Amino acid sequence: MSLKNKVLIFNSDDFGHSHPFNMGIYKGIKSNVIKTSCVLSNTEGYMEAVSLKSDFFSDINFGIHLNIVEGKSITGKSILCDSKNVFNNGYIDILRKSYDRAFLSAIEFEFRAQIERVLSDFKVNHINSHVHIHSIPNIFNLVLNLALEYKIDYIRTQYEKPYISGGIKKNFCIRYPINLVKRTLLNYLTKKNKLNIKDKINTNDYIIGVTYTGFMDKNTVLDGLKKIDEGIAEILVHPAYYEKEILKPDNYREYLLTQDETILDEISSLGFILSDFSAQKVIL
Repeated sequence: MSLKNKVLIFNSDDFGHSHPFNMGIYKGIKSNVIKTSCVLSNTEGYMEAVSLKSDFFSDINFGIHLNIVEGKSITGKSILCDSKNVFNNGYIDILRKSYDRAFLSAIEFEFRAQIERVLSDFKVNHINSHVHIHSIPNIFNLVLNLALEYKIDYIRTQYEKPYISGGIKKNFCIRYPINLVKRTLLNYLTKKNKLNIKDKINTNDYIIGVTYTGFMDKNTVLDGLKKIDEGIAEILVHPAYYEKEILKPDNYREYLLTQDETILDEISSLGFILSDFSAQKVIL
């Protein structure tokens, strides 16, 4: 396939996380900026997300946001959790344990339960993970095989082109070098993972939302898009809406991004076609 178009998927993670995230994503979809969202199935806001989907978003394809780093297991007692059934492994822990067969078996058991829960409540066509844990090659292969088994059309990969946006606040703080390390690792792992995809499943070519995690605003998005000449790009945001006290300012900033009346025109002026994960149909 020859990629001659520039396609942008404006996606949000964490639908089902909690009420603020549900409202942020709901309002972002209503404003027509967010085109699709992926669903956490083991968190406190899941049933509210199901209700919102039923009332307002019947025509939207959602994604499955696999999660073994936050909240409780939905399968019960597991080696992935502490004594209270709460996930207690971070990305580095999971990377280190990803060669252990028992650990991978427990992940597969949990992932199957989460996939089946979301499929029972949502129309789904893509899959990814919380904190990018499926970028870890052994877990990526597991998720790829599950996606094929459950007939899910798209899997997220995490290659982000290097770019610079903003001034001192974005580029000279402690978070920025950490984000650069994350981008370097994810870019390396994505190159390895794409070797296993071949023609098995569809994926995005680029992502925007790693280098400037915590600083996602309109300028950040547009500066990243300017580096992309062709292919399918996915913007990754985590918008949260607060009526009173703003508990997570970074996520509230991302909510404001989804309410900007000018951003769609500016994205279009860069030559991008806005789509959801039916983007492959746009390009063919």
